[in-house]
Amino acid sequence: MNDVPPYRSLWRHLKTGHIYRVKCIAMIEATMTPAVVYCREDHDTGFWVRPVAEFMDGRFERVATTDAA
Repeated sequence: MNDVPPYRSLWRHLKTGHIYRVKCIAMIEATMTPAVVYCREDHDTGFWVRPVAEFMDGRFERVATTDAA
């Protein structure tokens, strides 16, 4: 799996402007497609799941952080 977002990295959804944190990389069982599990940082809306290819297709941009996590 090349070009997967790093665990705990922050991403901004370009359409909404919301910030999301990557929780883990999972597999969609029906297709065995790698997927990103992520959640919104500022509001508890549960977890979201999106195929890695879709997550990395330009809908999100990585947010630079200064922490060492």
